[in-house]
Amino acid sequence: MQLFLVTIIILLAAFSATCRAQDIIVKLNSEEIECSVSEILSDVIVYSRLPPADTSLTRIGQDQVFMILYANGNREYFTHLSNMQTEDGTAEDSVSRNCTSMGFGIGATYSFAGLRFQHRFGIESQLAIYGGVGFFPESSLGFSTGVKYYVWGDLYASLGVGPSREVQEYEYINGIEIYRGTYVQYGPHVLFGGDWHSGSEFGFGVNIAIGADFPAFKDVLPTMDIGIFLKW
Repeated sequence: MQLFLVTIIILLAAFSATCRAQDIIVKLNSEEIECSVSEILSDVIVYSRLPPADTSLTRIGQDQVFMILYANGNREYFTHLSNMQTEDGTAEDSVSRNCTSMGFGIGATYSFAGLRFQHRFGIESQLAIYGGVGFFPESSLGFSTGVKYYVWGDLYASLGVGPSREVQEYEYINGIEIYRGTYVQYGPHVLFGGDWHSGSEFGFGVNIAIGADFPAFKDVLPTMDIGIFLKW
């Protein structure tokens, strides 16, 4: 089981690198520029956009940039937030705007099959919380909740609790087995995956993750997440 999870993590990391094999310049206004950074000078950053866009070298002042997210997952920050002022004279930290998303899918965080709501605490934050509500085939609604920690770019590890499986309950009366009903068994889950999305302010994305469920802390079951989401 451990070897299986390690293999999946490696595959997800390779997939993430393939999907986003470019650098991203995050501006102070939260705009993202997908590019290849060529050089960082004393006061400007030299970059070229990726094909099919114009690939000629372009310069942008460091006073307009919050950070660079490199293709290998490393980040480089630029300390110019104090230069941003609102009309009342207070600093405006636009790059730390909260990011909220709503998605539909199947898996642990979607409570089998349903909706998931997620809130990430700003671009520079690596933490997010989520909650899901969904249906099991033979049971009522299920609910899940948990936290995510983004370890590298869009890749994350999450820990939560939610419905793990359906259990059929029987009762024996005078040696006769009588079906009493079906209920959902809850337990913690651990997931490793990624949230890949488009756009900086508003966009669509795909969520893929794999991990393990621990129903009632008694068993270990494989689990996953596959879904699509809208973020703003």
